[in-house]
Amino acid sequence: MKATRCGWRLYLFVALGLLLVSMLLAGCGRPATVNAQIRRNLSNVYAGEGSPDSLPLLSDDDWHELRDMSLITTDADGEGWLQINQCMLVYIFQNSGLVKAACPKSDLASGNVTCALEGTSAYNNDCSDKIVIQTLSAEVVLEGTWISITYLPEQQVTILSVFEGHATARPVRNAELRTMGEAIEIPTRHFWFSEPGITADPIAGLAAREPHPFDQLPLLIEKLHLESWVERLRVRAADDNVPFPDFATPAETPSPTPTVPPTPTRTATPTPRPVIRFWADPTSITAGERTTLRWQIENVRGAFLSGGNIKERAAPGPSGSLGVSPAATTTYTLRVILLSGRQETHTARVTVKPRTNFPPKVTITTPDKDAEYWYDGYDQQRQLWYTDVTLTGSASDPEDGVLKDPSLVWTTNLTDIQKALLGAGRKVTVRLYSNVCEGVRHTITLTAADSDGNRRTDSRGIFIRTIC
Repeated sequence: MKATRCGWRLYLFVALGLLLVSMLLAGCGRPATVNAQIRRNLSNVYAGEGSPDSLPLLSDDDWHELRDMSLITTDADGEGWLQINQCMLVYIFQNSGLVKAACPKSDLASGNVTCALEGTSAYNNDCSDKIVIQTLSAEVVLEGTWISITYLPEQQVTILSVFEGHATARPVRNAELRTMGEAIEIPTRHFWFSEPGITADPIAGLAAREPHPFDQLPLLIEKLHLESWVERLRVRAADDNVPFPDFATPAETPSPTPTVPPTPTRTATPTPRPVIRFWADPTSITAGERTTLRWQIENVRGAFLSGGNIKERAAPGPSGSLGVSPAATTTYTLRVILLSGRQETHTARVTVKPRTNFPPKVTITTPDKDAEYWYDGYDQQRQLWYTDVTLTGSASDPEDGVLKDPSLVWTTNLTDIQKALLGAGRKVTVRLYSNVCEGVRHTITLTAADSDGNRRTDSRGIFIRTIC
């Protein structure tokens, strides 16, 4: 890869619960330019200009150019790759992000700097300039190396792991004044950690600000719960052909052991076979109906569901389901990441048949909505006021056509003063009663039924009254 003569500056900061990275270029006395591209490796990755919650989703695996002030974020399942000037690749892991900006003049003399405030990133560097990575508790200088930097803001702990090459680390003694301690070189397959202050406390029995061999790193991983980040680092290191240690069990403090006879060679435990099933239940529905996507996944790293209106989302195992109602025939995809890192896709097709039995459409023509009528008289036998009202309406059905009078039924809701049934037909004159001089409100409903028993209704409010 061609190395750049002028460097860049990356700042990681926390906002809205996301890990954000600000990339700045040291201009070297001329207009600053950085050739930066982002692509998704695992969904979901968002990139563009705007606020973190309004960024567009990267819908493909292509490289995308970054403009100044562009923002990149990933969710709990996402991973993005940032490529800078064709000589440096930064792996941005889960719940992380990056924003590209211009370099402040006050930082031009300090070279290539990265400031990390939370999370884990891996740096595969092949640039000619020295790269400086800063956190609130340490400063790391690397040149032509493969390392990871983890910063935990709650503990203010920085962890440097050198997988290939070497790096120089300096602790921060005073975070406000940014005064630094003595530099120490960290060789290959060693790690180092620190926190701000004149001194730093040990963690998991390991002394701070001293290089430790990788066989003691599991103590720190277990104590600080870094297992998920370690797994992502393992995959990325394998892709770059970088040796990665086995962190399966925590290391113990070395102690003298007696000589014992050689133990028989053990046969390596075979990798368990993956179990992957993905199907729709049922596979065929009528428009408007629902089906259920079901999956069973075992002995895999993860699975992601997409298709139709579903943006790619995690499909947790070992089994799960999701109800869907596609408007048209749709193929859903389950993308599975195997333990080896290889990916497989499994599909489930849902056939959607057009609906052939539609309900009727019902319309009340008169009276108008919320119409008012005066009383026509008083029924002495019932001791109720009344008003005679003409009701008109219609109904049609895609299969039956215009529905006939017996299929149209009129009712009122005031069943405490009269019967609910008012009559049947497209046009009826009905008598509405009131037991209050000031008036009452009837809700009139027209119900229509087609030959298959499908029913629909339309309603109107009618107020009848007099002056008392």
